[in-house]
Amino acid sequence: CIKGIYMHKKKTSYAADFLKSLFQVHNLPALIYLCVNFALIFVGAIALPRLVVKICTELQLTLPAPLPEGAPYYWMMLGSVCIFYILVFALSLCRVGEWVLRLRLHCRKIKNKDHAQRIQPLFDEVYRAARSAAPSIPGHIHLYMQKSTQANAFAVGRRCVCITRGLLALPDEEIKGILAHEFGHLAHKDTDMNLAVSISGGMTNFFLVILWLAYLVEKIVQVCIQLFTVGFNSPAIEGPLTELILAAVAIFVVRVLQSAWTALGNLLLTATSRSREYKADAFSCKLGYARGLLGFFYRLPDAHRGGKNWLKRFGRALLSLGATHPATWKRIANVQKLYDSVSKHTT
Repeated sequence: CIKGIYMHKKKTSYAADFLKSLFQVHNLPALIYLCVNFALIFVGAIALPRLVVKICTELQLTLPAPLPEGAPYYWMMLGSVCIFYILVFALSLCRVGEWVLRLRLHCRKIKNKDHAQRIQPLFDEVYRAARSAAPSIPGHIHLYMQKSTQANAFAVGRRCVCITRGLLALPDEEIKGILAHEFGHLAHKDTDMNLAVSISGGMTNFFLVILWLAYLVEKIVQVCIQLFTVGFNSPAIEGPLTELILAAVAIFVVRVLQSAWTALGNLLLTATSRSREYKADAFSCKLGYARGLLGFFYRLPDAHRGGKNWLKRFGRALLSLGATHPATWKRIANVQKLYDSVSKHTT
């Protein structure tokens, strides 16, 4: 029955699914971040070949061909950046990217038979219910495990759910509630956006590092040429040395701004991530696992709002700005409201 529902659903390509989720209103901050990163990479792609040509000219090296001038050069760079951007995204968002991410997160196949027999039936049950509710969830999603003793689970890419070993200590209903939450992330394409922002920020940092290294090399070459031609005591060396010092200072400033820009990207991602957590909770409730999800939430240390000390609450509010998940007590209130609403309609 589930297979039939899925097969009659009009299939869309991976790229179409990703673009559809990318251009949603709640992803607007992240989309702006991606566009600005593209612009920064484009500027870097324009400047880098010119720096290389300048270094080769100062070293009196023969270039195979001169760089184009004017509009043809800019169009060539724009096309190159577009191709590079698309290729990196395609590679990272496909199974190769998922495999690399799994390696980084130490997700391994479940080889312990006792562990597999404990979790696999629960996973299969929730998987069937999730695909029935959201046929867009891909087929052949695989289950992996981390060695962590903390009870947790997370989705990786589009075809992977990873649990921790500590999750197996929870009751079945709580495990199913958590798994349903992760399938909610897969249904809403949340993992794609997280990966896209990380990739975009990484590409921008890579280009900026290459650019300022080339700029520093160009200044060092100028100083070396002056040293070999006029000597260290010549007044002519003062200009290149001053430029080299200013270049080092400028690179330090750029690195600080680069770190701030990366932090901004993470902040934008966490802001949208918190709203995605509520939607994934709602998906788990939709599948009928609200009680299990609530049971797990009440185990967490911030399950209760706490006292009325405004200073402590203000401090927690500041810390929550960089949090990827909302406060647990807020999630409990939201899930409880959804659960009560469903209960009223069923009684």
